[in-house]
Amino acid sequence: MTFSEEIEDEIKEFVSRTENIYYFPDSNYGVEYLNNNFSVLGTKLDLSKENNYTSYDFKKNDFLDMVKFFEFKTINEKILSSKEIHYIGDGITNSELIFSGKDFFRVLEFLFENVPEHHYFFDEDKRWCLLIATEGWIAYGEKTCKNNI
Repeated sequence: MTFSEEIEDEIKEFVSRTENIYYFPDSNYGVEYLNNNFSVLGTKLDLSKENNYTSYDFKKNDFLDMVKFFEFKTINEKILSSKEIHYIGDGITNSELIFSGKDFFRVLEFLFENVPEHHYFFDEDKRWCLLIATEGWIAYGEKTCKNNI
């Protein structure tokens, strides 16, 4: 079993123990959506060109330090009020998770502690994107309307 397969199995196990978190194996939807709707610089999204751009550095592998980012009230409220959040990783996993804002911190903690890759979260309706990089930084940005795409 490859490392990638082990991680996918951990994700499937997590999803099976929770309600209202949906797992889609081998999904390309999230990658296509992000590439078509947000700027890319090299191999990563460049959210610095987006509206309400916010970034934050945290201590690598420190979940409690990382979640301090969500003290930005408007970002926290926007994420928690999302009806449908999509999650994709940047290469170790090929799956996509879909869940609501009320499950965001439970999903985030699991992914942060168990899946060693960059984490991309987005909401198509509210038009935001969040990138949490394993090196210890976060970027957040929004589109103002669908005409900006």
